[in-house]
Amino acid sequence: MKRDFLKNLGLEEDVIDKIMAENGKDIEGLKGQVDTLKASETGLKSQLTQRDKDLADLKKNAGDSEDLKAKYEDLQTTYKAEKKALEDQVKDTQISAAIKVAVASSAHDPDLVVSQIDKAKITLGDDGSVKMGLDEQVKELQKSKAFLFKDEGKVTFTGASPAESGDGDTLGDDLSEADLNAAFGIVATT
Repeated sequence: MKRDFLKNLGLEEDVIDKIMAENGKDIEGLKGQVDTLKASETGLKSQLTQRDKDLADLKKNAGDSEDLKAKYEDLQTTYKAEKKALEDQVKDTQISAAIKVAVASSAHDPDLVVSQIDKAKITLGDDGSVKMGLDEQVKELQKSKAFLFKDEGKVTFTGASPAESGDGDTLGDDLSEADLNAAFGIVATT
């Protein structure tokens, strides 16, 4: 969704900002789902390729029954470990995506915030959103690393104040056009 489209509808800036923030949350949620599916697909393809290779090796080496049984048990152990690693990877991707969606509107860089969060303390709901464990960590980060988050309407300027303008400014009032031209090296032509 483009800002220009909303402006052409005659909406005010604050309404447009709210619409864009909500739209951004939706987009981040969908990106997280895509990332989860891609990670799952990659892991499953790798696992399938390895299993096909292992089955081909078993067919080729189907000699001794005891040897075959030992190879089968080894493969079964390997597959369980790979399955657990894949499930952990998918869970990590889901948690990262849910955190990104949750902090997208308040963080300058949601990816950087995700890297600062202890994912082991996060619990996801059935809908894939963060159920518990994030609020406390985000509040702590807002205190300890406030630069990661956007200011909520707080604008503070420090430093020197600009000069006051007023009616007392008389600099240059007594100079003629010819004097100014001469000062800037402009040759008058007639």
